Amino acid sequence: MRTLVLYIVLRVITGAALEIESFKQIVEVGKAQKASCSFRMVFEGTNVNLEKSRVRCRGPFPKRDTIVEAEIKPKLSANLFIITMIIKSNGRGVFKRVILESGTTTPPTPPTTPTTPTTTTT
Repeated sequence: MRTLVLYIVLRVITGAALEIESFKQIVEVGKAQKASCSFRMVFEGTNVNLEKSRVRCRGPFPKRDTIVEAEIKPKLSANLFIITMIIKSNGRGVFKRVILESGTTTPPTPPTTPTTPTTTTT
């Protein structure tokens, strides 16, 4: 119990928090197949937690299929996930490797207007 309280206090102090991003994406499986997959990615910073992250795919899977280094870009996020995973015949996926490239969107800077020096005559 003390360990859990200490862990929570350290997380609050450091400001680190797990982020969860859920989205759906169509992924190419093999050469001619496509699958509709639902992703739930759990990450902290750029580190993805493979144990807590989940994927479930719908499509024709007569056997296990492997997806290697597929680039997954959620529509409402600036993040890019590069995933390697195995899809079992029941549609559940197992992540083997996930790289998160967090895209930070910077707001556009407003255009500056040139200022002219004012002179006063006396």
